[in-house]
Amino acid sequence: MPVKIAEEVLIAISKSKSQPAILSGYLSKQSDSFTKSWKRRYFVLRGNMLFYFEKKENNIPIGVLIIEDMAVEKLPDFKPDGMEEQGGTQYAFRMRYTNSFVAEKMSDIVLLAEKQSECNDWIEALNNASTHALRAQLREYISKHYEMRNELKRAQRESRDKTAEMQTKVDQMIASEKKAKEEADSLREKVRDLSHVRDVTEKTCGEMVAAKNAQIETLKQEIIEERTWKQKFQDQLVESAERLRVAQLEAEGQRKEVARLRQEKRDAKKKKK
Repeated sequence: MPVKIAEEVLIAISKSKSQPAILSGYLSKQSDSFTKSWKRRYFVLRGNMLFYFEKKENNIPIGVLIIEDMAVEKLPDFKPDGMEEQGGTQYAFRMRYTNSFVAEKMSDIVLLAEKQSECNDWIEALNNASTHALRAQLREYISKHYEMRNELKRAQRESRDKTAEMQTKVDQMIASEKKAKEEADSLREKVRDLSHVRDVTEKTCGEMVAAKNAQIETLKQEIIEERTWKQKFQDQLVESAERLRVAQLEAEGQRKEVARLRQEKRDAKKKKK
């Protein structure tokens, strides 16, 4: 709602750095004079206070609206009178008082934006600017805070459980390491006991290895002799095969000669007849 505030207080609040501007920009507002003409003003929203200046460069606001008990809504079919000379499309939204006592005394406030996106931004920002909206946001933040705190407690419990589980595993690993050390000591003792047996058996193993090497050499010699014999046998087979082939060729030649002689005899008989 419009309020009267001392000029120095108004200036101090409008410039306060502790409460940064939520949204700012030019809007058109209908004057309170008799003419009800539309004036283009520069608006700045800080907290739940909407300041408006004659121009952006001015430091002293010419008015302020307290955003409390208000519902801000778009007016898609609103056609402002006297705006034809400014040209362009105007996007209107209304600030309507929801408190019945205030609504009886105060009329709705209509503002015009120059772009649809700006109109939407102002509607959203103003609906979230009242202390009721801020309290709702605060309740939401508190609820999220408790949820996060409960989540943290749960994570801490899980961490403690995992720590206990890890400690159990560490204890088990320590016990396993101790057992492994005892087994290693036992094995070392057995190794020392077996060292004497190793010394005794080394000589016998050497003799066995020498005997085996002698057997291997003998087998190698036998394999060489067997390979020599096989080579000789293969050479004999090749020679025999060659002889057989020659004999076959000779036999083939004799058969052809006999056939020729028989044919000559048959031809001679035919001539006598």
